[in-house]
Amino acid sequence: MASEEKKHIIILGAGVTGLQTALSLLTSPSTSHYSISIIAAQVPGDLAAEYTSPWAGGHWRSHATTAPEDKETREWDLRTYQYWTSLLQGKEGKVCGIPGCESRGEDDLGEMVFARMKATGLGFKESRNYWGKESLETIPDGSGLWWSSAVSSFQILNLLSESQLTCKPNPSSYSPHVSGGIPTTALFGVKYQSICINVPQYLTYLFSLVHSLGASVLQAHLDTSSGLQGVVEDVKRVFVTSPENSEDEGEKIAAVVNCMGLTAAKFLPEVEAEKSHPIRGQTILVKGEAAMARTFTDFGGGDELVYVIPRPGSKSTVLGGCKQAENYSSEIDEELSARILARIKEHHLADELLGDDGEFKILSTQVGFRPGRKGGSRVEIDTGGKIRGVSVIHSYGHAGAGYQNSVGSAEKIVRLVAEL
Repeated sequence: MASEEKKHIIILGAGVTGLQTALSLLTSPSTSHYSISIIAAQVPGDLAAEYTSPWAGGHWRSHATTAPEDKETREWDLRTYQYWTSLLQGKEGKVCGIPGCESRGEDDLGEMVFARMKATGLGFKESRNYWGKESLETIPDGSGLWWSSAVSSFQILNLLSESQLTCKPNPSSYSPHVSGGIPTTALFGVKYQSICINVPQYLTYLFSLVHSLGASVLQAHLDTSSGLQGVVEDVKRVFVTSPENSEDEGEKIAAVVNCMGLTAAKFLPEVEAEKSHPIRGQTILVKGEAAMARTFTDFGGGDELVYVIPRPGSKSTVLGGCKQAENYSSEIDEELSARILARIKEHHLADELLGDDGEFKILSTQVGFRPGRKGGSRVEIDTGGKIRGVSVIHSYGHAGAGYQNSVGSAEKIVRLVAEL
């Protein structure tokens, strides 16, 4: 394709969904001939409650169930786990983009994984998940967790004596009961090799990488007051005002990819806008890097849960948390913070981070809003047809699964763009 005929793909939003979408489009043979640009109000380094990605705890733990309707989400999560594993192990060297991260021999694997952890913010960590009541996920043989056969080093934790189990799993799948760090009220637990994320570093890594691969970034607020058509028209206006683009470049935009999270509700038709809603999260960043990730759910805390997620290479850990649907408050709830800290102490989930005074060293407390959507995420071509010759593709509503969905859902966008 001649350079003067090159078509443009414009991605709206620079959270993890938008940045990974840009990277996948830039590196996939079927779409690498497009020019990629990102238009976003916030970019990595900015701090705003509505800019969700920097506030995430960040580790791979699929929320998808074994239900048929979750099939696509399971595929996205699996693809992301595989991709991140390959990236850390040197099998994705062609898109690492960081000096010192080149693929090496087996003898240097540990050194290379460490170098990639420092560069990307991703890191292998053991994760232990506990449940406080029975659910479809707590089937004793692990079959309620579709990902039990997909992750490395999966084992069921032997929290109950075998005489108490209604169904005895294969003994070889058990990990022995270890002292400390196990909630006394937990009735089921597993451990596996997860991938934790130092989210500010990972976003910076993605941002730098897509820029080095040729993506342009325009930081601007789009006018959302005139619906989806108005957004597309404003995209053209912002795009051509860049010194790099001439007036006629706006007519070469092939598609706009909506990765704007909750902001999408401001310009989508009412039937779609009503499906979007915030899921409030509140976390505490503390000094020290926990030895492993730990979560405790279904313990009777309503929309509150307990998690400990280390940020690799940062010497800090995220403690949480809550999933408060339809809660729009950006104010810190001090009572919630106190409950988070008390529960983590009570269940000994991060004792290694406590100081001599028995307290955590708090670095910051923050609130963020996960982009929830009734019916799950929306990743598809808009059914309303082209707007002024521009196709619109949506990728939003990933709720609390934006990171573990990111590679798989971005690769679906690649397939949709390739079909235009």
